Amino acid sequence: MIQSDIHDKESKRKMEKDTGCKNFEKIDRRLPLQDARFDRYKTDNQTWGLGHFKGPHLRISPSNSPKRITTIPSFRVPKQPLHILSNAIWNQTLTNILCNSNVTNNNKQYLTNMTQKVIDTLKYFGFTMNMEKSEIEPNQTVIFLGWEWNLANATVKTKSKKRLLLLRDLYNMRRWIKTGIEITVKQTAKLIGKLNYLRLQFQEASLFLNTMDHQKAQAARLRGWNTTMIMNKTAIPDIDWWIAKLRANIPAQLIQILPQMTMTTDAEPSGWGSTLEKELEMIAMAHGTWNKRQAKLSSNNREIKAITQSLRSFAKTLKNQRVQSLAIRSDNSTAVFDFKKWRASTSLIKEIKQVHQTIEKLGIQIQITHLLGVRNEIADALSRLSREGDYKLKKKIFRQACLQMNLNPTIDLFSQHFNNLLPRFMLTIRGHGEIATDALYQSWKKELPWIHPPIPLHPAVLKKIREEQIEAMVIAPLWPGQIWYIELVNEKAQSLMLVWSNENLEPGTSLNKKNLKLPTWKICCFLMDRRPGKEEDL
Repeated sequence: MIQSDIHDKESKRKMEKDTGCKNFEKIDRRLPLQDARFDRYKTDNQTWGLGHFKGPHLRISPSNSPKRITTIPSFRVPKQPLHILSNAIWNQTLTNILCNSNVTNNNKQYLTNMTQKVIDTLKYFGFTMNMEKSEIEPNQTVIFLGWEWNLANATVKTKSKKRLLLLRDLYNMRRWIKTGIEITVKQTAKLIGKLNYLRLQFQEASLFLNTMDHQKAQAARLRGWNTTMIMNKTAIPDIDWWIAKLRANIPAQLIQILPQMTMTTDAEPSGWGSTLEKELEMIAMAHGTWNKRQAKLSSNNREIKAITQSLRSFAKTLKNQRVQSLAIRSDNSTAVFDFKKWRASTSLIKEIKQVHQTIEKLGIQIQITHLLGVRNEIADALSRLSREGDYKLKKKIFRQACLQMNLNPTIDLFSQHFNNLLPRFMLTIRGHGEIATDALYQSWKKELPWIHPPIPLHPAVLKKIREEQIEAMVIAPLWPGQIWYIELVNEKAQSLMLVWSNENLEPGTSLNKKNLKLPTWKICCFLMDRRPGKEEDL
């Protein structure tokens, strides 16, 4: 034990005055160190966890104690808190002190003097200093508990030595799986435990340990822990993922960024829908349908797929807006739990991985919350949106639109015999009374068409108008973010707002039977004029 190097009374008095430990009381020098106790009840839990105690009674004995066990003298510090730190925690704390001092005073001599003062103070109280392991230079990168902490950027990553050892184990495991070599169950469990420890850096770690852990658990249950097993090759993709992650060793951000936008999703057997909002303002909408295989999936699978499809649909908007953090709202509690914990059952693992891969490509953080179904109105309407066109504009609104725009359309496209607004009409399928079928393949020239198409056909309709260079009246919802909406707005076409769709549209019988919904947003009548000579005027 190192004794104090301060022998004269005047220096000792100044030291005591500087440290705030002028008065102390010696009691029971022979009490062993392992029997020393702190008055934990006098401190709160947070203070105790940090090793910071207010007014403790620490018994310490000098180095010439008659007993062989390490004992230290006792001090009573009534006002000044005493920090009892392990070597590693002390090193980190000292580094923080010096870093903070460096902000206010860049004088190297001042830092050197202050560091020496701290060291002398500790030696005065009998602490043993290991200078080889101590960090006395200001540094914002700290190695602690197997991690490399960057205090400036608030990031953490696996330290180099540990990373190399894990890579060696993963390469060996991959080679054994490919060649069919038997490995012990305990050896597999050991590797899984090491990788699971990295969840601080890779929050999604559990998703890529599920296959190995499932095979390990099955072998342990059937044959016991002290046996061997041959790992199935289905675990190789997960091992490859771990190798790629550890080789890159990208630091994880410890600070959660506040969400800049909110995405709300919903899924039904017929399709999915999603909205993107920024500060309660609608930025974009998206929707789609399922194929036959997807329609038969469980509701949990569909909800997770809806999140994936929504992220892909809004990818361009998120990048243009430079979004770093996105809030996701879903009315499916299972999906919310799986994303918060980054864990899922075997049947949902594949879908969760797809969402994670999409998030990584976008380079964003997500914060998912549960939304009550009754409050998820717009996304629910999008997921059950009628895409067959089984609705029509009210005749009263139709006449007002034609009168205000001073136009007389000659043919009603994409309508049927029960929802046509004009005597002449066309549809894409065979019906009753239409003058032609396959409206997209008929010529629209020499006509002024009234076009109210099913929502998925809007891009094809605009393309047809461009190709035939005609004038047309197009009814479309105001959907920010949709490609066809952007084209309509950029054309600077004459437009007439028809207010809310649920007030101006009449649903058909098939729409009600299939429990589909009308769009619940504003719709508008656009006059698209692509006739030769008109584009230059725009």
